[in-house]
Amino acid sequence: MNQPSIQHRIPRSIPQASGLFSSYLDQHFPKAFIWSIQTVVDVSGQFVYKVELSDALNLYHLKFNLEGNLLGKQVEAMI
Repeated sequence: MNQPSIQHRIPRSIPQASGLFSSYLDQHFPKAFIWSIQTVVDVSGQFVYKVELSDALNLYHLKFNLEGNLLGKQVEAMI
């Protein structure tokens, strides 16, 4: 059975711009569960996307700019 792409698992309420980083998520986290995607303003006044997702072992906190480039990544072990 084929896994659906990450794009299909992003909630419909997420802005269209989430497609900018969905290919990164598809490539690096093909079996991850997306907990949340938020648009926020960082301390420098720039809009960024914060993405929380998990796989079987870890919880990931990712940050992307509006162009879809990864700005930061934090990993928490869930075990």
